[in-house]
Amino acid sequence: MMKINSKRVTIGLRRHLGARIVGSRQRKGWSQEMLAARLDVPRERLAKWESGVHAPPPEVMVVLSEVLEISLDELFTGKRHPLADLWDSLANHVDALNELLKRKTQLTDHT
Repeated sequence: MMKINSKRVTIGLRRHLGARIVGSRQRKGWSQEMLAARLDVPRERLAKWESGVHAPPPEVMVVLSEVLEISLDELFTGKRHPLADLWDSLANHVDALNELLKRKTQLTDHT
């Protein structure tokens, strides 16, 4: 029977999780300071999570997924839900429509 080194597995999982936090943060164009402020944690703590030194507690994982707008599954495994791209595209279209409506309202108010 093969013996599993649980310490090595834990370190590896923390590093992978940290890399996913970094990637998600960078895709949003945020600095560590910006994400730390949204999570209400010191930047140094976030840096330890991103480097895999420590892992965020479970309650912070939920907030992380909400703030980064990714599922917990994607945060833990890196696997994106098949419909996630569709939702992202839809959200971008809604944002664009809202911007057009805002501009139309501004133009109408000036006439």
